[in-house]
Amino acid sequence: MYSERLSIVVIGSINVDLVIETPRVPLAGESLIGYSLEQFLGGKGSNQAISLKRLGGDVIFSGKTGNDAFGNYAVDNLREEGLDTSYIFTDNKSATGIAFIIVEPSGENRIIAIPGANGKYGIAETNSMEAVIHGSSLVLLQLEIPLHSIKRISNIAKENNIPVLIDAGPAQAAPLELFNGATIVSPNESEALALTNIMVNDISSAKNAARILLNSGARNVVMKLGANGALIANDSDFRHVPAYDIEPVDTTAAGDAFTAALALKYAQGASIDEAVSFANAAGALTALKKGARPSLPYKKDIEAFITEDHPRRTAWI
Repeated sequence: MYSERLSIVVIGSINVDLVIETPRVPLAGESLIGYSLEQFLGGKGSNQAISLKRLGGDVIFSGKTGNDAFGNYAVDNLREEGLDTSYIFTDNKSATGIAFIIVEPSGENRIIAIPGANGKYGIAETNSMEAVIHGSSLVLLQLEIPLHSIKRISNIAKENNIPVLIDAGPAQAAPLELFNGATIVSPNESEALALTNIMVNDISSAKNAARILLNSGARNVVMKLGANGALIANDSDFRHVPAYDIEPVDTTAAGDAFTAALALKYAQGASIDEAVSFANAAGALTALKKGARPSLPYKKDIEAFITEDHPRRTAWI
């Protein structure tokens, strides 16, 4: 499946993250004094593209920004990571996407995203990427650009027998036909709830939600379960992969690092189980640092983390 000359094509969102550290989430009508405010490059698309680049992947990234200071900031950050920005489009009528991220001392976060130019990634941009998609080893998508564009991109890849991995975030009630023919669909618990109406709170409910996604036509489901690891589901069976036992600092972008690592290993010919095991380590390392871009690990960091034989959490029941 894999050739060193073939790129993984990531098509998705570009945001600027404004991260607010606070002792807790304020109550309705309450004013609360926070600890700090920091600015980072974010968006699931750019997070995953950067993560793939740091893991040694050959990456082509495409997204859309506004013609504004945040857009310039985003493009500069992507270039600093060594990414080619030739396929970053500009919308002169929309602002660059923004995400406000509230982080509590536990590391848990809550995010409000304003799509901006991400919502303008349409047919013209998709058509511009067709030749690039034809020459790729895998296409990685998320749900932060218009769903009709995702469907079109996915169809282009499938028509050319190119694997498609769809990160089913952020949580939304997308039509399940979107996943028909996808090689891997990867939601977290809240995304699985939005798609299947099943509250994922144990291994049984996780399997039930995964069955619905498999019935949509997806070949594999990899459900991200946070501190409870991941569930792999396909026609063969279900396998639960326990998480590493860590104390998270900030879980922002941990899911993106997981998905990028999963994409890279799968594109390189690893089994889905091997890819998920590597992805679990990537997600764990990301959760040990603040911010999206600053926390995304490099290949050498993950390899060292794995060889240190960190303990795993007890299997989820």
